[in-house]
Amino acid sequence: QEPPDFYERVLQSFDRLAIYFESVCREEQDIPGPPCEEITTFRRRLQQFALSTEQLQLIYFREITQTHSPHERLTNNGIIVFRTAYEIVNELITIYVYILSCRDLPKMDVFGASDPYVILELLPSTLYPKRPKEDKTNTIKRTLDPEFNQSFLWYRLPLNIVHTPGAVLRLSVWDEDIVKEDDFIGECFIPLISIESLKNRASIRDVPVSEVRLKRQNKNAQPRVFELIRNRAKFDQEAALFLKQRTRAMASDNGSDNASVISDDRNSSGSYASTALRSLLCMLPFNVGFGFHSTTHDRSDIDDDEEII
Repeated sequence: QEPPDFYERVLQSFDRLAIYFESVCREEQDIPGPPCEEITTFRRRLQQFALSTEQLQLIYFREITQTHSPHERLTNNGIIVFRTAYEIVNELITIYVYILSCRDLPKMDVFGASDPYVILELLPSTLYPKRPKEDKTNTIKRTLDPEFNQSFLWYRLPLNIVHTPGAVLRLSVWDEDIVKEDDFIGECFIPLISIESLKNRASIRDVPVSEVRLKRQNKNAQPRVFELIRNRAKFDQEAALFLKQRTRAMASDNGSDNASVISDDRNSSGSYASTALRSLLCMLPFNVGFGFHSTTHDRSDIDDDEEII
């Protein structure tokens, strides 16, 4: 995969080519019109490839925060209880989060308990002029129902983030381990467009409590844009950071550590390109404008797969 600006140039060239052939079809009545479905599909794929990594992340988070997301595993990972709200101060946003507790967490340790803590992040981080740092609660030892009662805030944030679809607050719960890497328990994503204003409330403690089920994403059923971001990780640092975070937080039914994606159009941009361009070229009037002349003799003896130059 190439950088986004490459696909932007390809898209511009393709659109000019499509416009040309559409005009030819209008002038030459005997030439069939373009197969709109193939051309539209290919253009849509090019448009996705031309998006920035930040735009792709917004699409990703928007899709996985759907009420009934097909991208999650339906396992019992517990519930997180919290309050969150924002306040406008001097045309800038302050976001408040109060983590109360978790309950019914799964057992992660050999002796039947966990040492849970919560990490808080604003994503995608590139939305913000200054990358917001992640924060975390204290670790509560040997419990499946930890009580945290801790407050957090981010201040002087852009005003538009609470109106940006796909901008999220990520709350992830982890089990602290001393001798090995901490275990991922579950996560939830809170769309910033869904949090309420502190207007007419004295403090974050007056905001209604939210209880959200913790989830684990299924790495074998990720949104299509995940594949696009993953392909960029070789040359895009933001894509690499995104991939590292998401891969660690995913769970696979077969236990494999290798991230994989089910997508009904994996590697299909090439086939769409071939089909769409072939469809356009089939409309080319060989007796007009390019110095070619069509022949009238029977071509039935030529195999369908033979390339004609």
